[in-house]
Amino acid sequence: MAKKKVNLMTWMATVYDPSLFANVLRVAQEQFDVEHIYYLYTNGKDARTDVLIRNLTYMEHKYKSSPKLEAFPIDINNPSSLEEVYEKTQDALRTRLKSMENLIISTTGGTPAMYAVWILLYVGGFFPTGTILFSAQRAPQGNELFENKTIRIEKSQKLQEVSFKINTYLSQLRKIEKKTDNSKLTFAYDEPKSIKGREVHNNILRFAKISGAPLLIYGERGVGKSTAVQEWIRNLKAVIKGKSELPIVQINCSSLDPNLAESRIFGYVPGAFTGAQKNGAEGLIEKAKNGILFLDEVQDLKKDVQRKLLQVFNDHHYTKVGDTSNNEKEIEFDLICATNKSERELKKCLDLDFYDRICVYKVTFPPLRERREDIPDLWRDTWKNVCLSTGHSEFISKGNISNELSKYFSNSNLYGNIRSLRKIAFLKIAWMDEKTDKEILDMIADDEEIESETNAISQDSFFSKYESLAWKDADAQFRKDLVRWSEQKYGSLSNVEKELGWKIRNLQNAIRENS
Repeated sequence: MAKKKVNLMTWMATVYDPSLFANVLRVAQEQFDVEHIYYLYTNGKDARTDVLIRNLTYMEHKYKSSPKLEAFPIDINNPSSLEEVYEKTQDALRTRLKSMENLIISTTGGTPAMYAVWILLYVGGFFPTGTILFSAQRAPQGNELFENKTIRIEKSQKLQEVSFKINTYLSQLRKIEKKTDNSKLTFAYDEPKSIKGREVHNNILRFAKISGAPLLIYGERGVGKSTAVQEWIRNLKAVIKGKSELPIVQINCSSLDPNLAESRIFGYVPGAFTGAQKNGAEGLIEKAKNGILFLDEVQDLKKDVQRKLLQVFNDHHYTKVGDTSNNEKEIEFDLICATNKSERELKKCLDLDFYDRICVYKVTFPPLRERREDIPDLWRDTWKNVCLSTGHSEFISKGNISNELSKYFSNSNLYGNIRSLRKIAFLKIAWMDEKTDKEILDMIADDEEIESETNAISQDSFFSKYESLAWKDADAQFRKDLVRWSEQKYGSLSNVEKELGWKIRNLQNAIRENS
């Protein structure tokens, strides 16, 4: 019987001589037809360069024909640091894994942190579906002479598969992502690299698994709030509920006709109002039953509708507009709201009881200028999606970040956030091979200036509230606002002290001053 064709990945610490790898490959070949070897190694500041060179020379000599050997470094300074190994391994493998199939991974060799990372990535669903982890037990066998040095050769037992029956939320999400038709637009589930991005990512994973608890998402326009709800949180909640997908109804509250908002959301009975359909109509809320109701731009929702929704949240029943028969309909859904307003501004727009009800869990999507480490990955996904949506999949490989783009991403305020990235992507496709990236960026310079002026106006409106106050009162109020903002951002005053170095006693005094 023909052996199954596989690709072998392993990671060896440079302190090991190459016989350990030769041993791993030998036992793998007893069970599989190994076509390709991916040999990971550490080349950080503490790497043993002399041992590394000898190992690579040995392997290139021994495996020069078959199987094909590909050795690539991971720039790790401390191989014993679990956090560093975990993050940099993901970075090194993320793009390569998309083209790998029939992968088997040897956990033999490397530091304990490296072994742990294999396990973490495996149970997190990072590797392609069907990937196998294995270990190989060793027993001394003999020696081999290479370049006038004795290399110890060992004999191993058969491969021992390292198997787990652990399912994590992240692994389930990645399964969904991998099943997605490649012709469709996708949303990145990769863990952000920035501190603020990871904080939001982790909070979303934490909050989304709890049914019935509303989630309020803050964030500037264009940071990806709607996309996250539609293509990430929705899938996450479906996995948690054990369903293939969940119904989701997105209501853009800013586009609702104020006179028809209630009937659009709750539906209406025949004859409820002039112009109503003779058979009545189901409301949008009914379509969200046992799924997700997503109120985007929630600050624009009429207050009478807010109060009616508040009653629905409390007793899980509602009546259609014009229904006088007390025919209540039972309803259950998860509520998600989003806004581009600040917390202070949102409270002024909403009924306070309604606000208190929708903000059980809160997350703030930071703008791109506050998480620049994430921009390369966001650009990669944005470029791919724009190429697919415009029918130019042949351009996907041409989305590399040039020096001009790199400078722009590092220095621009990117007030449009992901929309700014999309604008650049659309222009690059339209002018492919005709205009340079510098010329493309010059084309949007005026737009950037307008965005900057608009943001300045927004700042003026923020500071205008202090104009009517005496200097002492304005100073005290600003301190209080700053403390409240930082407390919301970092979760607690103790976290503010830890992250920013501001003494908690000063923070508490600012809150009490003139209270």
